[in-house]
Amino acid sequence: MKPPPVRFSDRQKRPVEGARLRRLLAFALAGRGSLAAVSLAVVDDAGIAELNRRFLRREGPTDVMAFPLDGDPDPEPELGEIVVSSDTAARQALELGHPFRREMDLLALHGLLHLLGMDDAVPAERAAMLRAAEEILAAFDHGGEEEKKSKKPAVDAQRTRPIRPLR
Repeated sequence: MKPPPVRFSDRQKRPVEGARLRRLLAFALAGRGSLAAVSLAVVDDAGIAELNRRFLRREGPTDVMAFPLDGDPDPEPELGEIVVSSDTAARQALELGHPFRREMDLLALHGLLHLLGMDDAVPAERAAMLRAAEEILAAFDHGGEEEKKSKKPAVDAQRTRPIRPLR
């Protein structure tokens, strides 16, 4: 089984590991049994603030946004697009005391988990999303490429549940 396609767009100036983020999201999709494609865009705070204002009617930047593609008639299904602000990720990484790369990984996974049906509207849901992202990242970092070859799921697919669509 070939890994799901992950498209990547870098629309900002900070160095990011686009190839790693693509592999991470493909690994997570395969681990969840999804064949659908996903797009990941890395933008700066100005770019995500504009999207936040336009689509959520909220002012200012945020760390990550997910845009599901509901009812995609394309024969090659696509879940949607994830947009991550590298500026916000850098600030959060400093605040949390971990590397920028880890924050970017976690934010990309957070967006993907939204597209896969998880929500974070209440603290318990947010904790479940963070646990799921941490588990995927740990599996990816500790032999993810070997696990992908053996087709062993990164995490238990039963951890997600359907939620209301993001709007």
